[in-house]
Amino acid sequence: MNNSFKEIYDRIYNQNEIQNIEKAYRKRSSNILKFFGLAMLVSFIFPPSLLLIIPIFAVYMIMSSSKEKMAAEEEYLELYKLKFILPLFREVFQDVQYRPKEPLSFDRYLEAEYKDKFINVDEIKTYSSNDHIVLPVEIRGEGIGYLDIYDVKLEKKTSGSSRKLTIFDGLTASITLPKSINTKIKLTPKVISNIIDNSKVDNLISTNNPEFDNYFALTAEQGELASRIYTADVMQRLMEIFNANKKIFSINIINDKLYVRVSCFSPLDLVVVFGNEKHVHMEKTIISIETIKEVTCLIYEVINNLEK
Repeated sequence: MNNSFKEIYDRIYNQNEIQNIEKAYRKRSSNILKFFGLAMLVSFIFPPSLLLIIPIFAVYMIMSSSKEKMAAEEEYLELYKLKFILPLFREVFQDVQYRPKEPLSFDRYLEAEYKDKFINVDEIKTYSSNDHIVLPVEIRGEGIGYLDIYDVKLEKKTSGSSRKLTIFDGLTASITLPKSINTKIKLTPKVISNIIDNSKVDNLISTNNPEFDNYFALTAEQGELASRIYTADVMQRLMEIFNANKKIFSINIINDKLYVRVSCFSPLDLVVVFGNEKHVHMEKTIISIETIKEVTCLIYEVINNLEK
């Protein structure tokens, strides 16, 4: 844990009495469970003539308790984000906007055309997105626009089972570029792209950088343009970001849009329910946002400096 981040985390945590908020939530959750248990106990001491009522009563109490628990958790999350995550983001990122309950739609997510370990959209069992982060971005002191960052989770159906497999859990971001490249250039980490045999990948570009090609698959219809963007210096810098932050990222350039996606475990909502370990996950979320910002600035500047 970075000491400076830990100091910021603890200060905001203590200033906003987050521990009291968490205690109130745990107490409410405990009371809900006690109420459920008491109701079940009472149902089983009914006389035999009322046996038909027991299942109905039990189902009613389960549904009521579940609904009440979800309401308690939602209230807790809302208060936690307002009292803790928002101040923390403002401390770490200048002029950041944090907008809970402003999710990214599935259709907008698909516009980025990320490569995942599923073939068809129909294979996705669940898609979830909760919050929106708006982050102003500067290059050499000059503002270039705003990054729209969302938390996203995708789960896949497994054949012959009701179980779901997580295929992506992290943050996705987009920004409008200063010019359109009038084509698509995609950089996908091989660990999540399901690329095993390079010969079977359409429009795969060899960068002549073995280390880079070992981690990433660069695909483009216009190989010459891709090479002008992913120069030796750019690839070296991307590898430095990858090695320093230990974050797996994808970069898709589609006409005048730049999309960057970073895998990170349970970025926002679950950060608040991990007990003593949540500060570790919160720092990982901050690092993921920093990774997106660094990658965005790098690619944005390269494209802005491209000659026609």
